[in-house]
Amino acid sequence: MEGDVVGMIEENKTSAPKLLVVWMAVGSFAYFGVLLRLGLVALETAIIEGAAGESSMIDLGFSAGFYLPNIFGCIFLGCLDEIHARRTYLFNTPLGSLFKTGFGTGFCGSLTTFATWMVFSTSHFFEGYVALGLFNMFVGLMVWNASYRIGFHLPHLANFPSHHPHPPTPNPAKNEPKNYKISKKRDGDLVEINNEGSAPKITKVEMVSIKKRSHEIVDHIPDEKDVTQHQILHQPKQPKDEQRGKETEKAGWGEGYSLESVERGFTGIFLALTIIFWSLALALANPDGAPCNFLFFSVSFSPLGAGLRWFIGRFNKSSTPGCHGPLCDVRTWNFPFYTFLANMLGCLDSSIVFNADSRGACADNIRLAAGSGLAGSLSTISTFISESDKLALIHPWYFYRYQLTSLACAQALNTVIFGIFYGV
Repeated sequence: MEGDVVGMIEENKTSAPKLLVVWMAVGSFAYFGVLLRLGLVALETAIIEGAAGESSMIDLGFSAGFYLPNIFGCIFLGCLDEIHARRTYLFNTPLGSLFKTGFGTGFCGSLTTFATWMVFSTSHFFEGYVALGLFNMFVGLMVWNASYRIGFHLPHLANFPSHHPHPPTPNPAKNEPKNYKISKKRDGDLVEINNEGSAPKITKVEMVSIKKRSHEIVDHIPDEKDVTQHQILHQPKQPKDEQRGKETEKAGWGEGYSLESVERGFTGIFLALTIIFWSLALALANPDGAPCNFLFFSVSFSPLGAGLRWFIGRFNKSSTPGCHGPLCDVRTWNFPFYTFLANMLGCLDSSIVFNADSRGACADNIRLAAGSGLAGSLSTISTFISESDKLALIHPWYFYRYQLTSLACAQALNTVIFGIFYGV
């Protein structure tokens, strides 16, 4: 199917140019995800500045670069996941397919950050505030999960007046006919018998013969005018896809655009944004006068992190290349290993950037931008929470295993890196 371009790519059924197109779509949205994240961090700082409990709020992580971005990113992705589940046909076009991947993986994934959150908690551990670090981790985990569920429910709230999720089931007993016909075939003659009483359950509309003793009893096949409400209500339920009928045939988003035109469009958008943001990063100075603008360098690095996360994350949905056997198919693990790997790589990068020294103001801004733009986009909270939510539907154990394993491994990795720099 032409519209499912991302699905084919994720199953390794397409060429390198197609990979590049999806990477550029992810990168285009990643630019705006990091831009919004830095804007929300500035908003956090403005909110708590001068507040009575400013120091306490800073200790809890406000203005540290992850609270508001992670909340909004999880809300956005929860909303997108539910819209996709309820209106799949919207994304069955080249434009809709690339938009979903770009917005979900590029924008939401880059808006949120797993690495910055983990490094902040590790820094508390090394400063001696172990309880505060643990509190930050587990409260944060609850907030991100709740934010995703809020976003998941938003499409339901928007559609509440016209769509009830559980419509009342009609009671067939109220209007059951008192008369029914049985056709009995005896000695070659067809005799119709009218009986009074409750109607029998009708489970078939085709003729079925049942041999009983010396007589053959045949269910009556009514004419169209004789079909009762009882029969209609007891028809076998159609599969979900057939039940939706015309809805599955509705035009998706951007139905009129061909795959080639969508590819050219995303390529042009990505190249234009790349030129704009890198020009601003190199031309503008920081507000404090230091060279190499931190904001635009962070934004410029974002496609590298988000693109790498998308590329390795594809293997969550297919067998690992060059590996053979049942263990090579990550889909059977109930553990999204490649998202886990992206988050660990982001933590590694962020821990090094957090502790490293740099020479000169420009080098310092680029180093911090690599942590915020590259590591922040490589790791993700929104996808992490979305995958956890889906695992919970299989079994709660998979949900807790994935989340707690990710937190424990991230802290172990960060502790090793911090220990090297601290000389422990």
